[in-house]
Amino acid sequence: MRTSLSPTSSYPLLTPSSWLMSTSGSRIFLLGVVIFLSTSAISVYGHGFLQSPLSRARAVGRAEWEAAGGNGLGLRPFRTYPDTGFLVNDRADVCGDPHQDVGDLNMRSTATAIQATYTAGQTITVSYRMTVNHGGWLSVKICPTTRVNPSQACFDGYTLTNANTGFARWWIQTGAYGTQTTYTTNWRLPVGVSCDSGCVLQITYRTANSCVDPCNASECGTEYAAGRVPVSGVTGPGVIMQRCGTYGNPSTPPRTEVFRDCADIRIVASGGSNSGTTTRSSPPPPPTQQSSSGGGTQTPTAFCSGKANGFYGDKSTNCAKYFWCYGSGAAYMSCAAGTTMDSRGTKNYCDYPKNNVC
Repeated sequence: MRTSLSPTSSYPLLTPSSWLMSTSGSRIFLLGVVIFLSTSAISVYGHGFLQSPLSRARAVGRAEWEAAGGNGLGLRPFRTYPDTGFLVNDRADVCGDPHQDVGDLNMRSTATAIQATYTAGQTITVSYRMTVNHGGWLSVKICPTTRVNPSQACFDGYTLTNANTGFARWWIQTGAYGTQTTYTTNWRLPVGVSCDSGCVLQITYRTANSCVDPCNASECGTEYAAGRVPVSGVTGPGVIMQRCGTYGNPSTPPRTEVFRDCADIRIVASGGSNSGTTTRSSPPPPPTQQSSSGGGTQTPTAFCSGKANGFYGDKSTNCAKYFWCYGSGAAYMSCAAGTTMDSRGTKNYCDYPKNNVC
């Protein structure tokens, strides 16, 4: 659904005046169209849901179209922003409520059976079923402290990194607007964070149906970086979209539609169950960027020449610093004190030296 539509035009609707034609045959035909739309439109409501681990809405028996509607629109008539008339479909609760055309499913406080069990620091696979593809990006977060009424601040404190790209946002590069697609993505759980009694995993799907979020080509690819959407059918060929703006400011570019969904998972401490509720055993602190001119005896550009994208510990520093190779660029980074980067290019985070090869 595009955010610039009014509440009464968010889907093709036929009013009585549009089918009261001059002949009874036309009236019957168009009345049939109205009946068809009213009974079948729900099959395309919503844009996506967690398929693995299974979303809370699906786990409690909700249909796919209900689970896929986590954009905060709720029941009709849909709310609009007073400054622009855009639909309020970018302000969903932490687990997507109120769901479009369904209402509040109370997913934030409905804990279901554990859908998957992982190990702290593990790379996990998350599958998202896209029912309507508008391009954009996915992000995955966890809240390990509670399964009932988790706050967005809790999720924001545990943002996962995509294991294939090294970024917190995974951009949708393939697919078509009218084709349902399941995207399988890989994410790195934080080291030292576990929840033996259960956690909540949150996925956010921020679409590019009205605008494109600013990004660098190293993260999102050259098309999104230029404001174009590579997913077929979202826009015309070569169309450059506006950059996304902010809430409540009509002078900025438009808002875009945002979906959220949640699943119940368990994370056990590395080496076995922690038999507690939640632990965070001092995970390695984040790295800092040093210089694009490099370190040791090589510049980042020279080191990364011919290498696959990834992070490579600099052996001349005992891997306390590392080279970041991405696309056509390169950088030289430093791990926080007491941590190192694996020299083989197989990890995307600094870890304790005992867990790395240098």
